[in-house]
Amino acid sequence: MIRLVTVIVLVGLLALTAALKMLNIQQDSRRATLQSIAANIHTMSELVHTKAEIGGALSKCYPDSSEELSNALENKKDSFFLEDIYICNGYPSGHIDNVRRAFDIDAKLYVTNKSNDNGGLTAHISFPKNGALNYQCRVIYTDAKGTDSYQVEFIDSDC
Repeated sequence: MIRLVTVIVLVGLLALTAALKMLNIQQDSRRATLQSIAANIHTMSELVHTKAEIGGALSKCYPDSSEELSNALENKKDSFFLEDIYICNGYPSGHIDNVRRAFDIDAKLYVTNKSNDNGGLTAHISFPKNGALNYQCRVIYTDAKGTDSYQVEFIDSDC
């Protein structure tokens, strides 16, 4: 009987150890995925900027009003489009659909945005936590509206 109890306790400890290691692997995987997204944002932003420079579209920017933007998106005639990506100062904008398209963001990831102090958009990309943005594990992309360049920040305190 004592042997059986000892075996059950040991198996329980092994299961607990394995579960904790698996949890760390998931955290590492989420962290690595977001680091890869941050690197991809840098690469694609520079590529889009180079194409905008060659095409003479560095000073072009998406309109401020949602009505103007909707009209421009329907017609796709404005010069702030670059290969189906809308840009500002030569870099991709922070619109949710544009961030997903320009940086190839997986549909399983949570993407949201809001206005920033420069008049542009800041996009937040994370794995969903309780159906919403995880503020402790995300990539933040701030578009170049009102500035000379974009910004990327990576937060990984609780992946």
